Amino acid sequence: MLPVRFKMLIGDYPYYVDDYRRYVEETLALHPRLSHVRASLQLEHTLVMAGGRDSVGFRPGTVPSPDGGHYLVRVEHPHRFDDADLVVDYSLPNIHNVRDSGQFADIAEKLTYVPPLLYPYSAPPRDEHPLVTMFLRPREPRRRRARESLATARRAERSPVELIGRLWAWARADRLPALTPRCRNVTECWGDDLRELLLGTRILVNVHQTGHHHTLEELRLLPALLSGVVVVSEDVPCRELVPYHEYIVWTDYDSLSSTVARVSREYDAYFAKFFGPQSDLPNVLEHMRRRTHEELATREMDV
Repeated sequence: MLPVRFKMLIGDYPYYVDDYRRYVEETLALHPRLSHVRASLQLEHTLVMAGGRDSVGFRPGTVPSPDGGHYLVRVEHPHRFDDADLVVDYSLPNIHNVRDSGQFADIAEKLTYVPPLLYPYSAPPRDEHPLVTMFLRPREPRRRRARESLATARRAERSPVELIGRLWAWARADRLPALTPRCRNVTECWGDDLRELLLGTRILVNVHQTGHHHTLEELRLLPALLSGVVVVSEDVPCRELVPYHEYIVWTDYDSLSSTVARVSREYDAYFAKFFGPQSDLPNVLEHMRRRTHEELATREMDV
């Protein structure tokens, strides 16, 4: 049992969030003067457009939003961080949105970026799982529509389409080659099983749960990149702040199925670009790991 006094808001989070909590505990434990701090996880999206779910009462910040305004700065239940020494966030855009707004000054001062670098870097060739999503709530309307667009594209190519897990299976059509691969949604997967899944996955598709909540889901993306998965993600604000943004295939929501089809068709080229011998991604991720420990060493000086 690690001595870090860790507080986490209990909510409807993906199963692999507990992997991240353990990783944060282990990371803090490497810094002796932080080994007994009171730490809280900030796991919510702070970048939320006006009108989004649970956004009432929050004020705009400085990050421009697609509707011509600015994203709200959404920090749910801010008083839960009152007695925390550190507030750990998995997302740099989340932190930028809070710090740059001038709001929640006490929380902003405590915010610390600990990216979910859960594993050593490893990018072996793979073909076990062509296409994976990891939606805890796959029936949320826009995620459901995204899955349907992938399935519709595959049916149009007259190939079998099946969503595995808690989803449905489409009727099989003639078995002709498809541009869009079969898609598997995975919900209850964490620890060693998650690592094994990612090491066998070619493409991971990332879609925001709602049309208003736009924080980059780094909890999902970084473990995938560490495992050699080509990530196709819906675009996000402040992506230029993310050190690995050049190693993601970005797309808008309406172009999702065509982008996945292109990446699947050109998979070998994308894999070589992102994970081949000439890729700088391992150095980028290692630099992120070093920067995390440098920031925590600075925090030690303040304890």
